[in-house]
Amino acid sequence: LGDGSYQAAVKVSNQGKGTAQNVSLNSATLGSAAGAPVPQSLINIPPGGYATTTVTFPASAGASGAMVAERYSGSYQGGTFSGSIRAVLP
Repeated sequence: LGDGSYQAAVKVSNQGKGTAQNVSLNSATLGSAAGAPVPQSLINIPPGGYATTTVTFPASAGASGAMVAERYSGSYQGGTFSGSIRAVLP
């Protein structure tokens, strides 16, 4: 973004057989920087469905071209989920 911050589109998929209820994205980090706005409610996700949201990270997440860890975690009624990737900052 123009101010040096970064945005990531986050897609949470339900690969189960029942509706995932009360789904929330609870944390998001890029390098050592926390993303905002979190937590975010993604409501209920039916089987085979998904929800998307955008998380903004501050410029302090790293310099352009840096490789950083991108981590997400969340919860739904009865469980939790998480994921991570290695990202190269634009």
